[in-house]
Amino acid sequence: MNNETKKTNWKRIANIYSSCRRLACCVIVLSLAPASVDAENQQPPQPIPDEVTFNAHIRPIMSKTCFACHGPDEKNNKSDFLLNSFETATGPLPSDSDLVGIKPGAPQQSEVYLRITGQSETGEQMPPADFHHELSERDKELFRRWIQQGAQYQQHWAYAPITRPDVPASKDLPTTNPIDAFIVDRLAQEGLKPSRRADRATLLRRLSLDLVGLPPTRKQVQDFIEDRSDEAYEKVVDRLLASPQYGERMAMFWL
Repeated sequence: MNNETKKTNWKRIANIYSSCRRLACCVIVLSLAPASVDAENQQPPQPIPDEVTFNAHIRPIMSKTCFACHGPDEKNNKSDFLLNSFETATGPLPSDSDLVGIKPGAPQQSEVYLRITGQSETGEQMPPADFHHELSERDKELFRRWIQQGAQYQQHWAYAPITRPDVPASKDLPTTNPIDAFIVDRLAQEGLKPSRRADRATLLRRLSLDLVGLPPTRKQVQDFIEDRSDEAYEKVVDRLLASPQYGERMAMFWL
């Protein structure tokens, strides 16, 4: 092969490589941006819960959009009106004593709700445009229902005393323990239904990977499938917890 032929071949290889790089970049751009936008647009709207609570629904919204100016950091707040406590939020506005920030049970008489929905006679919109964060229609409806239901504030969960909640009544799926009832109840709130129960081989594989980080052997799978006793699952859990591999897996995260 002469030098001219070698040069021609190298040029062809270089052109092919350059074309592949350009094609790969186009594929990455086309696969990322439009797909993410379409995925967001196709997500079903989250249902509004029957009971709106401060810690679960309202505090996260206030933390993102309200507390920067009306929060607990009184030294750096841009406003004298505070939203971080029931006493201050339900009091008159410092700028106008005739207006009440939040009037429990009356969203249309609560200046906070009127301003976040653009209905205030003052013409003010909250949060302001320069904050670059708008409340969604769902956020506004959560505010409305929360105020309608009494605008009850809650202590931060980290400081609240631990209480045992009531186990929700499950209608869609027979539950084997209280945790299942809570999961089914939350799925119902999100408009979702539980998947069908996995087969025994899949259950054992998930359990084994979670506890010891290893898949079960073929014999272990067969023994579990053939064991129809009520304690079959519990016996497998006990076996895995007693194995050295379980200790190794738990220690791995600390090492």
